Amino acid sequence: EEVRRIAASGCPEIVLTGIHLGLYGRGGDASLGQLVRAVAAVDGVKRIRFGSLEPFGLDDDLLEALAATPAFCPHLHLALQSGSAEVLRRMRRGYGPDDYLAIVERVRSALGQDTHISSDILVGFPGETEGDFTDTLSLMRACRLGKVHVFPYSPRRGTDAFSMVGRVPPDILADRARRAIALGDELLNEYGARWTGRTVPVLVEKTGSSAFEGLSREFLRVEAKGFGEQGREVLVAVTAASDGTLSGSRVAPDFAPPSHPVPLPENLL
Repeated sequence: EEVRRIAASGCPEIVLTGIHLGLYGRGGDASLGQLVRAVAAVDGVKRIRFGSLEPFGLDDDLLEALAATPAFCPHLHLALQSGSAEVLRRMRRGYGPDDYLAIVERVRSALGQDTHISSDILVGFPGETEGDFTDTLSLMRACRLGKVHVFPYSPRRGTDAFSMVGRVPPDILADRARRAIALGDELLNEYGARWTGRTVPVLVEKTGSSAFEGLSREFLRVEAKGFGEQGREVLVAVTAASDGTLSGSRVAPDFAPPSHPVPLPENLL
């Protein structure tokens, strides 16, 4: 009912989010895959996304549902945290580097090789060696990640990690964070560059008299010349990419802009 209400209000994109989203319906009569199919069947829903997903939440049923749902956007945020088997074991993540890479490959096999995989990286977890960190950088490259959020470890009382030995010195922690961020920026630029010379659907979020801004289905920011009606998906011919933002021009607009485009309210941007 909530999705129907949102779609009826003119919002074409639905984002499903939650803690351990992939476990939705486990042990019950429903599944996340069934939910995706149900949401896609609602009139007015043009796009479906997930907020964030744990790697273990991607089972065959869910991948099959996503691949069979044209409205599902080819972008998944899959938390990685570390590319070191030992660090992941101490974190009790429930998967290893090889598991994560295999999941990424399954996703791209099902949804397309251009699927954007974004992730979270935590550097400096207690006991992390330079070798462990190098493994993380290597896995980031192997997975061809796009947008990466990098966080330095911060000790918190009451957690098991707080009493673990092997605290990483602050200067080394800062250096590793810097290097991971630099690689993340490099990978995002590589991913963005592949869209140059191609035409992409863009959901318009902000508009002016001669330009607009929005998101591609792959969750890349797009800035384009021309007029785009807010809340509408239009085609943009991409001519450049920088820092994960695509630039280009709208392809063959089929309607005239209103005389006074009104920006979206801040709470909807």
